[in-house]
Formats: sequence, structure tokens, C-alpha cells
Amino acid sequence: LTRATSSSCPRFAKKLQLADETARQAHLLLRQAADAGYGQGMRPGALAGAALYLACREAGEPRSQKQVAQVAGITEVTVRTRYQELAKVISG
Repeated sequence: LTRATSSSCPRFAKKLQLADETARQAHLLLRQAADAGYGQGMRPGALAGAALYLACREAGEPRSQKQVAQVAGITEVTVRTRYQELAKVISG
């Protein structure tokens, strides 16, 4: 888990006006993914955005892929792709 990814997550969460618990969950998801070897060589914003999107869905705190993409400076397609990959890695 890179420093850039770790610092992006809370910043994006604040811009999306997410609960602290949702931001913590996103960070935990990032750590689990990193422990599984996922995310090396990927843009920090893409990883943080995907983790936040997944955490939002799990927490029932709805944010659209478009909202996450705008905050993270990535495309909706990137959010969707990284979210799907991340969900697969986390679920084992």
C-alpha cells in the first residue's frame, strides 16, 4: 500500500462527504488488497477510488461511479474496472 494511495483515500472521502467509518473501511479494503498483492503499478487515485466505491456500496452510502471518478480524477470505466477487480481479490 503506497503512501500516495493511503493519503488519497481520506481526501477523496472528505470530498464525497462520506462517514468516517466508510473511509476506514475503504482503507481496510486497500490494505487487504495490498496484502494479496493487488494494485502494484496502478495509479493511486484509481485504487483509492475503487476502494471508496466498494466501501460505499457495502455501507449503503450511495455514491455514483461518476461522483467517485470526478473526485479521484479518473474515468467511470476505470472506477468500474478497478472496483470489479478489487471485489474479486477481497472475496478471495
